[in-house]
Order: sequence, then structure tokens, then C-alpha cells
Amino acid sequence: MTGEAHPLPEAMTPDARARAANRMLLLADELRESALAAASIESYLVKLHQLLDEDVSPAELLAFAEDVDIEHRLATLDDALSALRRSLQLIGASTLEDSNA
Repeated sequence: MTGEAHPLPEAMTPDARARAANRMLLLADELRESALAAASIESYLVKLHQLLDEDVSPAELLAFAEDVDIEHRLATLDDALSALRRSLQLIGASTLEDSNA
């Protein structure tokens, strides 16, 4: 999450190392996007928890439940996680191809 790069194996060809490095940069970016989206959902849940700790009225609960922003946050998280999974699958498949070449 800090953006620190781990060294690639020395046994990889220069071309394979370059491809892997690019894929890892994209994967790190998608991981950060997923974490930001998850943090947004967490923020919503924290606000709800705080609201429930107060003397909340049914009207306030209803207003919170009808906030459409959470739908956007959930969609953003779904998109980010889908992209992250696709990247992981691509890296896994590409790594197998590079090791078999």
C-alpha cells in the first residue's frame, strides 16, 4: 500500500522483467483504488455507528438509509475489486507464460 517495489527475480529475461514491472505498477494502483473505495464504505459505516450511538429518531435513520451516495460507493468498490481481480488473473497467466518460454 506504500508503493514500495519488490525486486523481480534475476532469472527473468529483461523483456519479461519489464512486462512484469509494468503489470505490478498497474496492480499496485488498482490495489490503492480498492483500498480507497473500501475506506469510503468504512466511513459510511462509522457514521452509521455514531448515529446509532445517539438518540436517533426514525426520521433520521430513514434519511440516512435513503442516502444514495452509498450506492455510488458500493459501485466504486465493486469496479475497483473487479479490476484488481482481472489484473491478478492477467499477472498469473502472464507469469506462467513467461516461465514456460
